[in-house]
Amino acid sequence: MDSSLPICLIPARGGSKGVNRKNLRTVGGVPLVARSIHAALASGVMSSVTVSTDDDEIAALSKEEGAAVLLRPAQFASDEATSESVIEHFLRENSIVTGHLIMVQPTTPFLEAEDLVDLAELRNSFDTALTVSFSHVFLWRSAVDRSLSGINHDAAIRQRRQDIDHEEFAENGGAYLMSIKGFYIHRHRFFGRIGYVAMPYDRSLEIDTEADLRLANVLHSYHQAN
Repeated sequence: MDSSLPICLIPARGGSKGVNRKNLRTVGGVPLVARSIHAALASGVMSSVTVSTDDDEIAALSKEEGAAVLLRPAQFASDEATSESVIEHFLRENSIVTGHLIMVQPTTPFLEAEDLVDLAELRNSFDTALTVSFSHVFLWRSAVDRSLSGINHDAAIRQRRQDIDHEEFAENGGAYLMSIKGFYIHRHRFFGRIGYVAMPYDRSLEIDTEADLRLANVLHSYHQAN
């Protein structure tokens, strides 16, 4: 084990509000948690790959796919449990206090090994980093009277996309890099200087609903054919 490389944590609880047994559902015939394990192992930049779960079926599958498993208590597997609480449980259970951690979420099924390689390379330049996709969306916020106001644009000035002089990104939920020392200090995943790895839009789908899962399988068929 190379201690200079990041450790990888894949949170994969058994329950899910939007998609039943989400982490075991398949895209292209492969369970989401297995897809994450494959990407992490294939990257070659992880000193270890561990799945944190409360579910025996996920645990067994994860071991079959080559990951270590940490069984977590129910308090860290509820709908209210945060990713930060899962990270801290993993770090404390393994007495890890230094280095870097990459958290990979199974819900972004088209995350690839190369994305994780690019993310790991940022550890010497940034305190934290995440995977994103370019966004050209005009966001609006509703008021109590149901009227709208622009968030990332001036509603009175409709810029053409080619005239926008800055880049905006959408977090795609794929993977997050963080300094472990910094995480203990700040107790959340974003702090200090934040870097990013931009993934193509058609690989940035995040699965939160059954409709997302259906779309992911359509995209998988497209990717396989092209």
